[in-house]
Amino acid sequence: MSQPSSTTPSRLFSRSEIAEAFGVTPHRITKWTSDGMPVADRGARGRQSRYNLRAVVAWEVERRVQARGGGRAGAPIDLALERAKLARELIERARIENDVRRKALLPRDQVVRDGKAFVIACRAKLLALPSRLVQLGHVLVEKQTSVKDLVCEALLELSRMETVADCRKATRVAKGGSK
Repeated sequence: MSQPSSTTPSRLFSRSEIAEAFGVTPHRITKWTSDGMPVADRGARGRQSRYNLRAVVAWEVERRVQARGGGRAGAPIDLALERAKLARELIERARIENDVRRKALLPRDQVVRDGKAFVIACRAKLLALPSRLVQLGHVLVEKQTSVKDLVCEALLELSRMETVADCRKATRVAKGGSK
C-alpha cells in the first residue's frame, strides 16, 4: 500500500499531540514509532520528533487492517473507507473534547447529580402543594388528605417511568389521549 508522504507540506504534530488525537499515552506513540509508525522529522538531543498526522492515520489504518487478517472472510478491504472511518473517529473525538472544554457538554456525573437534585426539589414542592392549597383557600382542610394522596399517586407513577417513551405516553394520557 502506498502511504502519503511523511514530507507532505502540512502541520507536523508532537508525540503528545498525536497521542491525544488517538486517545493513547505518549509512551504508546514511542512504541508505535519503534513498530514502524512514520516520523516526519526525527528528533535529536533536546528536540522532539514531529509527525505528519495524515501519514500516521494511514499507517494506523494499515496496521488495523493487517491485525484483522486482511478483512472479513477473505473480502477485500477498502483502505480509503477504513481511512475515512478512522478520520471520522478522530474528528468526532476532537469535537467532543472541544465541546467539553467550551462547557457545551457536561460531564455525565454532573448531569446525574444535577438531575437528582432537580427531582428531589420537584418532589418536595409537590408534597408541599396540598397544605399550600389549604393555606390559600383553594382546598378545604377536609380535602387536604385526598389531594396529598393524589400527589403521592402521581409521584409513584413518575418513579416507575424508565424511558422517554414512558414519559411521552404519560403525557398523552394526561392530555386525554389514548395509552
